[in-house]
Amino acid sequence: MDIKIKTLKALELNVGRENPKCLLKIFNPYGAGTWYLTEYYESDQTFFGYCDLGLGFPEWGYVSMAEFNTCEQLEVDRYWTPIPSEDVPGYHKGLIGAEE
Repeated sequence: MDIKIKTLKALELNVGRENPKCLLKIFNPYGAGTWYLTEYYESDQTFFGYCDLGLGFPEWGYVSMAEFNTCEQLEVDRYWTPIPSEDVPGYHKGLIGAEE
């Protein structure tokens, strides 16, 4: 999986912003698993974003670059257009206290 340096830098600039855009989408083309990433912390190579593993309970959380690198089938969506966080499919399902 190849994530461009300029994308990582843009994700770093999103840290701490209210309602940041999802700038990066990573997915499994062979099955479940989609990540809409909003932030990147270079100090520990960790992303923050909306994670849907296809198990019925998507959530906002952290995932490390090392975890992504262990999954050979994951791909960066090269055709992804950044969108506001609240426009991510299933956004409200991952919020604590959100109504179904």
